[in-house]
Amino acid sequence: MTKVHLILVFCLLAVGSVYAADIRLGVEVEFRTFYLNHHQPDFSFQFQEAKLFLDTFVSEDVSALLEYDLKNVEQNSRLKRGYLLWSHLPLNAQIKLGQFRIPFGFWDVYTIEKSLNKNSFIGSDESFAPFLLRDLDIGVQLESYFRHLHLAVAVVNGNTINNFQDNNNQKDVAARVGFTSLKFSLNLDTYVGVRSRGQQDVTMNVPSTKHIFAVGADWILHGEKLTLSGEVISVHYQAVRTFGSYMQFHYDLLEVLYGLRFIGKVEFWNPNTRVSENETWQTVLGFKQTISRGLAVQLEYRYNTRQTREHSNGVMFEMEIEL
Repeated sequence: MTKVHLILVFCLLAVGSVYAADIRLGVEVEFRTFYLNHHQPDFSFQFQEAKLFLDTFVSEDVSALLEYDLKNVEQNSRLKRGYLLWSHLPLNAQIKLGQFRIPFGFWDVYTIEKSLNKNSFIGSDESFAPFLLRDLDIGVQLESYFRHLHLAVAVVNGNTINNFQDNNNQKDVAARVGFTSLKFSLNLDTYVGVRSRGQQDVTMNVPSTKHIFAVGADWILHGEKLTLSGEVISVHYQAVRTFGSYMQFHYDLLEVLYGLRFIGKVEFWNPNTRVSENETWQTVLGFKQTISRGLAVQLEYRYNTRQTREHSNGVMFEMEIEL
């Protein structure tokens, strides 16, 4: 944990002490084991991640959230979400300032396997930073709710998580507008941004920036026991165009065992529409059992197939604990 992160924690604790009853601490831990059959079989136990949450009220209308990765599979520790939230503004609006999730589509899916469309880096090479749609960034976000309508607009650095400076002085913009009712919701999303070359070379006849344009739509349909949802996404990163979609579901099996759900997902993903051989289909089926509040286990089977007839499968088990 860096000095900057420690200062953030102490500041939140200090201001929250005025509203001591409103300080909320939380810990989330995930353990995972999996067997993957792809080229060479891989059987592993994995300490997936451990998160620390700190949520407090700074004043009657201002709250603060700090989410810190104590450990994950990528690195030992890092700051994730960290922002101030101003609520009760005119037009039922609220403003978020800091590092937050980009408002584009669903953040999580029902299965352990996250979306290929939003968790795959796009357009990476040696000179330009890749683009990841399911990411966090630093900036300001305005949200407003009016009856069944919802609008969110974020202006961010476009320099990914924990990068406090904008390397091109051009801001990225993400917007989300949606309709929500008791049984159904529909949202439309867009993202416009720029990536700059890491090392400038005036002798090379190549562009110094690449433009990003992404559009998407997502929906949820709630039934008595069955919930269906899906998302369609297209991303243009200069000459690279990706396209994909997925549909997922969960079905409550309360008559079999309380807290048990049957879950599944079918996803299509093409990281470059100019190359049909890259097309991937993924099917996931499994069960999730909520044992008690803050304790859940999940078992699922995954099958991947590509246009080149290459295929792989695997079994994953995850235990999630929230304190």
